[in-house]
This record gives sequence, structure tokens and C-alpha cells, in this order.
Amino acid sequence: MDNTKVATFANHLKQNPYRITKYTNSEITGTIDSPRDNGTMVTTIPYSKGWHASVDGRTVTPKQWAHEFMAINLSKGHHVVKFTYFPLGLSLGLTISLTTLGLIILFLGFQIYKRRRSTTHAE
Repeated sequence: MDNTKVATFANHLKQNPYRITKYTNSEITGTIDSPRDNGTMVTTIPYSKGWHASVDGRTVTPKQWAHEFMAINLSKGHHVVKFTYFPLGLSLGLTISLTTLGLIILFLGFQIYKRRRSTTHAE
């Protein structure tokens, strides 16, 4: 490995760091200055289809970089970059769970109604 190239690349990366302003379990927001058009911001976040990104409030599509990491394209200038994670299948899982809960409540309500009705008619 050529240590000179690694040092040069590391110095280049240090010139335009991503400054994190907000960090939660599902969201990372920060600012970055891109020195040129058609620049690429590469993260150490593992690429996953559950990640979504926006640059200056506009939705962008993250791409896979080096078969492992997430990257986005940037134009020249100062940008606010936000990454949000929403697990694939979560909305489907929530829909199924809430539908099942609703059906259970309806079933139990119907059972209570039947008991009250049969008790009332027995008297």
C-alpha cells in the first residue's frame, strides 16, 4: 500500500468534513461544503435500501459505493444533508399487526355482545 497516496487522500477528506448537527437512532443530519459540481459524498454508513437521504430538503437517492457504503451526489456549495432510516417491511408489519389487533377487538366485542344478549333473553 502506498502510504503517500493514503495520506494525500486522508488530507483531501479532512478539507470538507460532514459536520453532524443532529443524531438519533434513525436520523443523521449535518452540513457539508462541496468544492465542486458532480461531487460525491461517501459515508461509512453501510448501504441498505432502508436509508433515505435529502440534500437541502430535496429527496435524493443514495447509491452504493465500494459494494458496501452509502454515497450521494452533491453539487458545488454548502449543503444540509439528512439521512433517515426506515426499515424495509416496517410499514407492512405495522399494518398487519394493527389489522390483527382490530379483528381481535371486534371478535371479543362480538363475544361480549352475544353473552349479554343470551343472558338478557334467558331472564
